[in-house]
Amino acid sequence: MEKAIYTASVIVILLIYVIFGVKDFAYSIESLASFFLVFLIYGFCAVLWAYVLQRRFEVPALSFVLISIGTFFVGIVASLTVMVIEQLMQKDPTLVTPHTVCSMVFLIFPQYNLGMAIFRGSFVFQLIQIGENYLSEFILLITTFFLLTK
Repeated sequence: MEKAIYTASVIVILLIYVIFGVKDFAYSIESLASFFLVFLIYGFCAVLWAYVLQRRFEVPALSFVLISIGTFFVGIVASLTVMVIEQLMQKDPTLVTPHTVCSMVFLIFPQYNLGMAIFRGSFVFQLIQIGENYLSEFILLITTFFLLTK
């Protein structure tokens, strides 16, 4: 029952993205399906992660709050660490090893995986937008050139 409710919640969230035209998530049916799978897998992993960590606490409400805040913080810090190292690697090639190590070690955190998946998906959307803008300008330039030469 929990899985069905979570799956329905993910579908509703993605439908809201489609309705409001959030192109980072809904620029194609493939991206929408990819983000559906990412959110679905994240939910199942995060619930298992929470069950494992919950055993460390005596008060269930306190454990939920601390686990939520802690994993959120760890996910953001891990994602930003890898993103910053990726940017710095362009100028300093010695950072390839730390990037590889961090990228592999942080894979145990579901929040890191979700953050990186959203970041990569947004990056792909930006590349598609740049490509479409370039091609539309290029096609306009070519057609104008051929019309003027006739």
